[in-house]
This record gives sequence, C-alpha cells and structure tokens, in this order.
Amino acid sequence: MDEEQIWQSVFEKLRLDGIVNEEPQVIEAMDESFTDKSDVIPVSRTKSGELSKTSKVYSTEQFGEISAYVNHVIEALGRRMLAGEIDVNPYELKGKNACTWCGYRSICGFDEHMSGCSYRRLRQMKSDEEIFAAMEHGLQESGMDKNNAATEKKPDQGEER
Repeated sequence: MDEEQIWQSVFEKLRLDGIVNEEPQVIEAMDESFTDKSDVIPVSRTKSGELSKTSKVYSTEQFGEISAYVNHVIEALGRRMLAGEIDVNPYELKGKNACTWCGYRSICGFDEHMSGCSYRRLRQMKSDEEIFAAMEHGLQESGMDKNNAATEKKPDQGEER
C-alpha cells in the first residue's frame, strides 16, 4: 500500500456519515476541496454535476422541519420531567437498545426480565418520506404543524445580541 492509498483509507474511515444541507455554499464550506466525491461528508456528484442520489442531503426547509420536531420533543420531555415523570423507558431497534450506551445503566434498575420493564420497540423507517411524515404526524397530534412549530428567534441585522 503506497502513501496515497493509506491516506485514502484513513479519509474513508473518518468520513462523516450524517446529513448535509444541499445548498452549494454549505457543501463548499464543509469540504473546500469537494469536486466529484467528498472525502469528508456523504456527498458526491454525477457526471452532469448534480448531487448524486446517494448523497445524504436535505433542503433548508427540511432542516427546518427536523429542527421544529426536535424542539417540540425537547419541550414535551421537559414538561414531563417537570411534572415528575421520569420513568425508565429505553428503546430497542433492530436488536440494539439504549441501555448499551447509557451511563446510568448500573443504577437505573431497568431489567427486562422484571415485571413492568420492557423496551419501547421502535419501528425501522424505510424512507425519508416516511420519517418526515412521522414527524409531521407527531407535530399535528400536539396541535402544531411544521409551519407554526417553535423555532429559534433570530435577531434582525441591526439588532444587538
């Protein structure tokens, strides 16, 4: 293996595997050397220069929807905790569960073999459309929608922070 192959292998192992805003200036800021396939983020181009179907990109609007849903969930969890609801309620998805990574595992008392203890079995979603539909459904159930959900207020250009 020559030095270039070693570096390529290192970059492949360190490559981020999240989602990226599809705006060209965002992609460029995240990987200044991006041309055909990024070594840094999960984005690549087709021969015609368009983002490939395998690129993990979302629009600014979709990021707004994700943010609205996350804010909603955080607020709902906060209200439940303030009301005294602190039940141990770990999830399980595809044979993995939250207890694997939990720092409180040794003291929380959760044991699936005990009466009243069971994992929340999450359903694997197969497409982005299914995920966004589930988020929108969750917002609608709480009387909100993706357009009026709580979002961070941004100061005006002339306003001091």
